Amino acid sequence: MGLPREAILGQRLQDLHGETGYRTFQVPMDRAFGGERVHYERLAHRPDGHVVWISVTLDPYRDECGQVAGIFSCALEVSERIGEHGATEVVNGFETVFDSNVNKGTRPEEVRYWRQRLPLTLSGVAASGTLPIFRKAQQIKGSYYWDGLYSQNPPVREFITKADIDEVPDEIWILRINPQQWPELPETMADIVDRQNELMGNLSLHKELNFILSVNDWHKKYEEFGKEHKPVTVRSIKMHEATANKLRYSSKFDRSAELMRELRAEGQEVARDWLGRWKKGEVGCYPSDAAYRPIAER
Repeated sequence: MGLPREAILGQRLQDLHGETGYRTFQVPMDRAFGGERVHYERLAHRPDGHVVWISVTLDPYRDECGQVAGIFSCALEVSERIGEHGATEVVNGFETVFDSNVNKGTRPEEVRYWRQRLPLTLSGVAASGTLPIFRKAQQIKGSYYWDGLYSQNPPVREFITKADIDEVPDEIWILRINPQQWPELPETMADIVDRQNELMGNLSLHKELNFILSVNDWHKKYEEFGKEHKPVTVRSIKMHEATANKLRYSSKFDRSAELMRELRAEGQEVARDWLGRWKKGEVGCYPSDAAYRPIAER
């Protein structure tokens, strides 16, 4: 938190973070006091004004009667991880990237050619998920922002356009919430709207990923280009096909406890299986691994 030990001991979380800050992690705290071990990551504001990423683990401990008596909390700053969120500035039409590297000073804040790179903030994260038919535009320093589906979202290509080649990752893992394929032609109005929403996200994503594939091809073809760039492997992690076929657009706004439990359980199952196969070299890579089934011959 950037505070000395004596400034923290004996203080309430509401006093340290403020009521607004406390509400951002009140749900995982409630889960931990309910006896659940919880891990999450979030943005946090340091006293010097910098925004950092922290990784938090909450472990409940119990008294001799088995009741939760308190929580052990371990919070680590993980700002070295790159955090980027895409959004659209509504009035002037800027493609916008909210980038944690700007916060760290490793990349400059910039506005050029109808694109801009700004510091990553909680408001920027909120802007990247603001759908105008459900929420008012997010206001940040006098400008208004919508979800990045209307521009560059997610801003994947930013991972490889680094001045220092050592900062470029070896792999990029895509967690897909919009299925690439549908089981059949959507014909009802509800299904058409659902598929339209999925395609908006996927087509924007594919523009980003295809740029990376192009860079990989140039790396192979041109020796001088290869000296200043590195190939990057892109992989997809996706939900079970049955789940993808069942969920509809409205599920993205369903915050019911039952659905959250189902998705969390499946996510953990998929992640364990995928990571196990990745360690053995048994997972594929983009674009083929985005599919649930072979593409029908035309």
